[in-house]
Amino acid sequence: MSDNAYLGYRELTLTDDELANFYSNMYEFPADMARNEYILIKNVEGTIVAKCRYDGESMIQVRYPTITHKGVTICGRNEY
Repeated sequence: MSDNAYLGYRELTLTDDELANFYSNMYEFPADMARNEYILIKNVEGTIVAKCRYDGESMIQVRYPTITHKGVTICGRNEY
């Protein structure tokens, strides 16, 4: 597989300062992001700290929905 192959997602490792900028909406993502491309954001230790999707204009954080039905709450496994 070539380095330029489109996978539908990319992984990005950020320093603590870059993560702070990300969470304050000041981080500049790669300009070549495709619409509906996902990005896995990792800290320098390699732990995934955020999952996002580019909607063509901005990054949207992806989260598993929490569902409550008949008093039982179900949420995504291994969600931060």
